[in-house]
Amino acid sequence: MTNKRLRRSAYEKPDALERELDKALEYSFPASDPIAIDSADVHEERRRKAQRDSGSRFLPRSAVRK
Repeated sequence: MTNKRLRRSAYEKPDALERELDKALEYSFPASDPIAIDSADVHEERRRKAQRDSGSRFLPRSAVRK
């Protein structure tokens, strides 16, 4: 077998580890996308509680009537 032939066969036939890694990547692909988390409501509640506890007369933006 020549070097060219060996090189070609090495690239054409991935070993077991490569196949396993490829499968794992396929299974985990959707999980690799970041998850969007909206925590604005949580922060707003914390601000309101802090203002109530401190006795502040200023209202958070969301409590101001338009």
